[in-house]
Amino acid sequence: MKKLERGVDYKVEGYTNKWCIVDEALGFVLLENNTYGDETCYLVVRKNIVAKDKEYTKRSGEKVMLPTITSRVYETYDGIRQCLEDEGII
Repeated sequence: MKKLERGVDYKVEGYTNKWCIVDEALGFVLLENNTYGDETCYLVVRKNIVAKDKEYTKRSGEKVMLPTITSRVYETYDGIRQCLEDEGII
């Protein structure tokens, strides 16, 4: 299990591809899709969340372990603060 940190690729249950941290605010982090960048929604999760390592199979058939976020995720096309306002968190 790993705490969320910059420079690490994450999987998020219910979403495709890998995600990385691009911004932080008020105990939350903003995740961006590594493949599509800002052409798709951002995801917002609590910063102190723990990602569990899960096994995935690449297209090549190789099995890899990736930290995976399984808890509540907010979607946004705006910045992190706007998302937190929209969700009534701040």
